Amino acid sequence: MTIKIAAAQPKDLPSLKALADSLGWDLAFVPLDSSLEGYGLAYVDNCLSLVVASSTKAPRVKPIYVDFNAPKLRYRLKSRGALQQELIVKAAGTKAPKRIVDATAGFGVDSLVLASAGFDVVMIERSAIMALLLADGLRRFSAGAFMMPRLIFGEARDHLPQLAADGYKAVYLDPMFPVEPSNSAKRTQRLVLLHRVVGDDLDADNLLNEALKYFHRTIVKRPLHAKTLSNITPSQQLKGRSCRFDVYFN
Repeated sequence: MTIKIAAAQPKDLPSLKALADSLGWDLAFVPLDSSLEGYGLAYVDNCLSLVVASSTKAPRVKPIYVDFNAPKLRYRLKSRGALQQELIVKAAGTKAPKRIVDATAGFGVDSLVLASAGFDVVMIERSAIMALLLADGLRRFSAGAFMMPRLIFGEARDHLPQLAADGYKAVYLDPMFPVEPSNSAKRTQRLVLLHRVVGDDLDADNLLNEALKYFHRTIVKRPLHAKTLSNITPSQQLKGRSCRFDVYFN
């Protein structure tokens, strides 16, 4: 079934269609007036962005886009020694073959960190809007010395068996965290909008159970004090200031 996505500006319709066609994704784009959601995609300063329609009563938020060229992220990726100290890299392991599937790609930052640390990364995103933002972010990013992550649009559970058969030994899950009150109202509004677009990961428990069937190592990112998925005790936990990584071995 073709997925319909709203374009905030009619002039962007051809560019959006060309992007989806180049990726081989069955997507259709309609003017924002045809959408009841009040948000759509638009190119803002050459960045494909999620924007709120000015005609809606929703709070104004800045355009949301994937920016792998952000200075803070570039600095984070620059030092190979510092990358090896990242908790997500430690959780993913250091032994070859360093091949991992990011089954809940989101903004793709964790995938990029892993790729910078020398991993062969496949990232999967099931939200069509988020997948398009990721594809555009990858288009604008120059990886340089490391292999770019490969992006798949679709349900992770449909791709995990084949990726495991292809030799990927590890899988990473980062279910959408609940939106909590923030000191920044604008930040909370952006997170609320993202939740509306991407949806809650209500099937996170099931996804963990599927991952455990196929992969030697499964890593789950959780809020620091949240319960474990499926109430399964992890083999190992790596804790940071606000989150932790639960690691399961098969």
